[in-house]
Amino acid sequence: NFSQRLNQPNVTEISKMHILISSPFSFCNTMFNALKQKMNKVRCLSGSSNVGPFITIFTGLLILGIGRTMPYSLGLPLIDDNVKRHNLPLYFAGMVFIRILGPFLGFLIGSIVNNYYYSFDIPAGLTSRDPSWIGRWWAGFLGIGIVMLCPSLTLYLYPTCVNYNKFNDLDEEYYSVAKNNLNDHIPSEIQSLANERVKVGEKLRYKGLALIDRYAARNEAGNIVVPTSVKAKIIDFISTVQVIMKSPIFVFSMIGRIIDVFAFKGFFTFLPKYLAVQFGLPQHKINLFLGLTSLPGFAIGLFIGGFIMRKFRLQGRKAAAYILVCSLIATLFSLHNAIIGCKSILSLISDEAKLTNQNFTTICNSGCDCIGIPLYPVCNRESQPFYSPCHAGCSLDQTFSNLSNGKIFQNCSCSNSTDNKVSRDFCDQSVCEQQFAWYFVNLAFSGIFSGMSIIPAVLIVLRSVSPVNRSISLGFQGFLVSLIATLPSSVFWGWIIDKGCVMWNTACVERSWGACELYDSDKLRLTTHLTYGIIRLVSSIPDIAVFYFAKDLLLTDYGPNEKIKTEQSFN
Repeated sequence: NFSQRLNQPNVTEISKMHILISSPFSFCNTMFNALKQKMNKVRCLSGSSNVGPFITIFTGLLILGIGRTMPYSLGLPLIDDNVKRHNLPLYFAGMVFIRILGPFLGFLIGSIVNNYYYSFDIPAGLTSRDPSWIGRWWAGFLGIGIVMLCPSLTLYLYPTCVNYNKFNDLDEEYYSVAKNNLNDHIPSEIQSLANERVKVGEKLRYKGLALIDRYAARNEAGNIVVPTSVKAKIIDFISTVQVIMKSPIFVFSMIGRIIDVFAFKGFFTFLPKYLAVQFGLPQHKINLFLGLTSLPGFAIGLFIGGFIMRKFRLQGRKAAAYILVCSLIATLFSLHNAIIGCKSILSLISDEAKLTNQNFTTICNSGCDCIGIPLYPVCNRESQPFYSPCHAGCSLDQTFSNLSNGKIFQNCSCSNSTDNKVSRDFCDQSVCEQQFAWYFVNLAFSGIFSGMSIIPAVLIVLRSVSPVNRSISLGFQGFLVSLIATLPSSVFWGWIIDKGCVMWNTACVERSWGACELYDSDKLRLTTHLTYGIIRLVSSIPDIAVFYFAKDLLLTDYGPNEKIKTEQSFN
């Protein structure tokens, strides 16, 4: 009858209401907002724990860290044993370039996958421009993990044992000839002796590819002598570490690298978040710019540094001074970014939050019940920002056919505009995009000068210890860098970022969930860049110590069995 049909909602209306309740924005409607908050509370209480996913991701990163140590600690000595000394910087540049090619491709892949929501069920109206958007980050791990299987399996093609008896005999033969040729020279002419031994080494290199360290101790059969028991291996490792820690050049180089990595690891981890807050750009665009500017700049610096080392054959203090100058110039470019900022839409809303004590309720929207609703920035035609369509007074009477990009909210009584319309597209970001470009110019130049110092820094570490201890020294350095620098760096920089928070999301108070919604962009810009610059300047102090101790250290003109200045110790 008529009474049963009166005000009875149809399926289409129920579907529309369900879509609106699940959407990231709210309207000026008391009943609608109350229902939306009630559903959000139920969702928070029924949510599962995040301990399991956290342990899974942590375990995966732990295994990844173990695997990535081997190519570095064993790969550098492998190249060092099998290429001409004067070409060594270029080979090292190529190896490091391949290592940074991964992050470069990672940023490009990130710019693609971040265009897609992390789950296949996308909330209606949520786009990649929204602060609450979470990209499909797991797709990158899945794809890259599958691709990594192929090169990883090829490592099994390397032989486990190589006989070096014939190489040892050739070494003694060539070295005796070189020593006899030096009878008429002054014994103190270290450089001449080194050059002769380089010739010995180059002749020896052509006799075969050394897949195992040429300098390792071997038995009469030519096989490497290694400790068999666990106790013997531990004792051998501890004794080797004690030996390499007596080298002041190695110790101060390692300290400098630890401080340096502590500075840039966490900084670059949170750099996309900082750029999103400061310049108001979506994550996929930020990842694209990071991939196309900073990492290519670093790669260019690598080859420039390798070319300079090969061309001018910098040794000892000259190489250490070169590293110090490049590091300081890179730091200056980074510090200059502390003055490059703009007032993005999020920054303007944050300024309003500080002035109103996080209360965006006005006389106009006081009857809308907008307290506790999610952040969804919109602007009127004059680019005046509002926390959400609810705060702009947008009524529930909307056209809901388009909930994607270009959504225009109508009938907004508090919009302070003649047409009573607000939209994300009305927010003017042109000034921020210009500042964003200048920021990346500085970032690119900082990457170039940082890359220029990598090759001589690696060579100094290799030459600061005896040849037989190269792999252990690189692995031990990588272990300490990961433990003391990489691990706490993200925690430290996360704390720095949180110090700039103005307003926290309290959507899930019952489960103590929450994330920062609004930041003080000026405070965040100054705090992050000044902290980064100061830590980088502190890392230059160990570089000065390396400069002092590296007086006669030879980097590229260093032959087999040579021990010039590598035996220098604190004693």
